[in-house]
Parts: sequence; C-alpha cells; structure tokens
Amino acid sequence: MWLKYPIIIVLFFLLALLQISFLPYFAITGVVPNLVFVLFFILIFFNPNIHKNSTQQSGINEYYEAFFYIIIAGGMLDIFSALNFGTSILFLCVIYFLIRIITSYFLKIPAEETLKMPGEIGKTKTVHLLVYVSVIFLISLIVYDLLEYVFLDFPHFPSRPVFFIQLSYNLALAMVMVMIYQGITNHPKKKQLTLFR
Repeated sequence: MWLKYPIIIVLFFLLALLQISFLPYFAITGVVPNLVFVLFFILIFFNPNIHKNSTQQSGINEYYEAFFYIIIAGGMLDIFSALNFGTSILFLCVIYFLIRIITSYFLKIPAEETLKMPGEIGKTKTVHLLVYVSVIFLISLIVYDLLEYVFLDFPHFPSRPVFFIQLSYNLALAMVMVMIYQGITNHPKKKQLTLFR
C-alpha cells in the first residue's frame, strides 16, 4: 500500500509537466486544462470516506490522505505557475472541505447504492454518475477559479466566453479521466464500483 503514494507524486508531476509543456499547443482561446486540479478532484471525490455524512465517524487516516493530496497537488500547481508558494495549497484545502460538505449534506446517496461500470448494466447508471460528478466538479472548479481571480488576478477576470471555454475544457477532460479511473479501479473480480462505501 505504501507504493501508492510515490506513484501519486509521480503522476501529479507528470501531469503538471504535460500541462505546462504539451497542452499549450492545444489551447483554445489561450485556455489550457488544469490536469493537476482534475486529478486532485478525482482522488478526493472517489475517496470512499468522503461520502460519509456528518453523523458517521470519519477516520484520521482519511484526513492524512486528503492533506497529502492537497500538499502534493497544491505544491505542483505553485511550482509550475507564477503563484506564491502555498496559495494553491490553501485554495485546495477550501475545495476539499467544499467537496466534503456537498457530498455529505446536499447530495445524499445511500451507502448501499453502488454504481456499476457502463458495460455491465447499461447507460442509465453511467449517466447518473457522470452528472453527479460533473455538478460537483463544476462547482469546485468555479470556486477554485474565483478564489484564484479574486486573490491573485482580480483586475484581469476573463470574459464570459473564455470562462465558459475553461469550464467546458476542464469538464471534458475530467469526465475522460473519471472513466479511466473507473476502468483502472474496477477489477474483473469486483463487479461493482464501491464509490459510496
């Protein structure tokens, strides 16, 4: 299990390099997707302990793991950008607690209701999963971008079309990465994705 953490560090580093070196060639109106944020969101969102509501006890290890993701992702965002070091770490802490609040209180899903892979039961549950993830991802990304613009680049807030393109571009890549993550974590012996346990 300890091998998981070095792999995640390398994955964040590779995505940060890809984001600053290769993806600018595919920029749409100057917008490059934030792959580090997308991976951070997926790791936090699919953490099984995050879907516990306030009455259930959350383990201390879940917080250690979440703050590990926050420090690594925020550090990569800060190192490869013009931000002061620690700014993205602070913003990702806000996003982490926002995701916990949204999934704990506003979008309650029974723990016994699990979502299966698309090939096993058809399109309905896949659409529900993608809508559920999309809504929470868009809220998280909007809050992250607003924090970034308000605290760092307030006079240069992007126009509405550019902001919409930024949200759409990141959302499209996030949905692709969610499906890849589902495919990797759903082993043949395990028939259901344990998303909410």
